[in-house]
Amino acid sequence: GSYPSIATSDCLSPLTEHSTMAHACTHCGHSILDATPVPPSPCPEFIQSGIPSSDFQTEAIRDAISSAAASALAIEAEIERTKLYLSDLSARHAALKSFAHQHRSIISPFRQLPIEILGEIFVALAPTTFSGPLRSDPKWLLTRVSRRWRDAAVGTPKLWARIHLSYGSPAFTSAACFELLLTQQLRWSGQHPLDLRWTETSQFPPDLRQFVLKLLFSAADRWERADLTVLSEDLRMWSGVEDMSFPRLRTLKLETETYEEFAESLFVRCPALEQLEFPAALFPALARIPWHRLRKCTLHHFNANGLSEVIRRATNLLELQVDGTARDPDTLGPTSMVVSQTLTSFSMTSVFWRAQPQNMLDSFSAPSLERLTLWDSTPGDALCGFLLRSQCPLKYLTLYGLEIPMDFILDILACVPTLEHLCISDEILDITESDMESLAYDPDSTTCGLLPNLESLSLSGVFLCPEFYLNDMLRSRCGKLRSVKLYPSFGSTLNLLSQETLVDGIKLSWIQELTPW
Repeated sequence: GSYPSIATSDCLSPLTEHSTMAHACTHCGHSILDATPVPPSPCPEFIQSGIPSSDFQTEAIRDAISSAAASALAIEAEIERTKLYLSDLSARHAALKSFAHQHRSIISPFRQLPIEILGEIFVALAPTTFSGPLRSDPKWLLTRVSRRWRDAAVGTPKLWARIHLSYGSPAFTSAACFELLLTQQLRWSGQHPLDLRWTETSQFPPDLRQFVLKLLFSAADRWERADLTVLSEDLRMWSGVEDMSFPRLRTLKLETETYEEFAESLFVRCPALEQLEFPAALFPALARIPWHRLRKCTLHHFNANGLSEVIRRATNLLELQVDGTARDPDTLGPTSMVVSQTLTSFSMTSVFWRAQPQNMLDSFSAPSLERLTLWDSTPGDALCGFLLRSQCPLKYLTLYGLEIPMDFILDILACVPTLEHLCISDEILDITESDMESLAYDPDSTTCGLLPNLESLSLSGVFLCPEFYLNDMLRSRCGKLRSVKLYPSFGSTLNLLSQETLVDGIKLSWIQELTPW
């Protein structure tokens, strides 16, 4: 519609009215502010002396004091009036800015976006994880901003398909409210594949757990990613998976303390499974897993025999991670060597080598491996044997806290000439000038140097070498090497340079903590 035009003079007239000098005389126009703020003293010579004044001088001084006090009172009154004017002007200024802001938002390009695009923006900005009460989930907050935002949020099933459950204290979320919100969220997700995360299962009251399981099972055909913890008291509900199907489920992370038969039924009903994370307690169910489709797998508390069995079955596996290997010695006896022709990434953490007569790395080889990450104590001879056996085109190597001497690490590096990115972190690792000389590269040398293709280096330890040995090593690798990160631990004698500097085109950084590739 049309809007009435407003003259600029009409808008400014109130300001003009208030700008009139209220302190000016209505007859002559004289203002008290035009007068000299401080009148001259009638007898300045008496101010810094102890000489008493005469009666005449005393009277003159009293008149001057009265005049100054009267002027001060007048100025104080004018200050108060000016404060009122400023307060009024500030209020008008804020109102005008608010008016402009509100009307500017009307013509904002963001408001002109199609509601479908707005919904996709909500999806892109939504956090991937949320652990608060369901009603405080950011996607629910979007429904309370405006009607348009609510329509955009509700009309975007993908936004509601990520269901991460954290019940919290009953003081913050009642069971009845939680049930209503979860039911509504599942309804708004439409037919979009679901991303489920429910690991804090024990926080939920038993009746609420049964409700949640029943509701989630009703949409089993839409599960795509699931991270679930199964409690023993809920096994009766989980036994119902025998009558369900999970045709879309591609990623599954399952946590349970004991082996249960429902796992076998669950694995059989996941024909599209590509990523799996599960504990050793479910080892008896290995035969039911669709290994031929699996591309990524994470094993918890497995021993060497279990690892060999997984590698033998997963013939198309690309990524394998072993977390918290078993403390108990292997009971199945020595296993035959297995080869994974497809594995490109392997990671192993929390390895208790002394508790096992058979090392994990001694049980297999991976000729296609490109990325290797090892945490905690690892026998250097086992690592060397694995690399020599595999003859793999390794590009990324991360070694954390292995407690291996530097000369042994240099022997390991000699087994991987294809390496491009190296990260070594060990606070008690001594790095000497001879080690720096060994890491230097001389393309004209008759003997092949270490790591000719090295592009980035992260190194943590006790640096016991002078600075020029480090600089010589860096200059020898000028051209290929682009990035170096150093973390000198306690006891290092290496003089620290600036936090970040450039050495012959190589970016050198001094950091507080190394992170794996």
